[in-house]
Amino acid sequence: MRDFAAYATSKAGPLVATRVLAKELGARGITANAVLSGAIAAGFLDLTGPVARSMAPGTLERIAASAPAGRLGTPEDIAAVVAFLAGPAAQVHKWWFSKAWATGG
Repeated sequence: MRDFAAYATSKAGPLVATRVLAKELGARGITANAVLSGAIAAGFLDLTGPVARSMAPGTLERIAASAPAGRLGTPEDIAAVVAFLAGPAAQVHKWWFSKAWATGG
């Protein structure tokens, strides 16, 4: 993917900060999580919004194709991840959070 450096850099800072917080606070039973979503079909990428409509033909399709799921994410995708992280099931799987996961859109 061209011009990926700025996007990747925007994700690196919060990811590192969250890992540091998790290590510092974990001993006290406090978890730290971050949801660093990819492109979401909402806000400025709302498919019916003015920004998306003004993009060159094929731009949204290229953005969607670059995602692990091959599509733009949805607010519901993000809500499901946040609900999991905030719920009791996440406590059982604390070891997951020492890794970065690429999921969905």
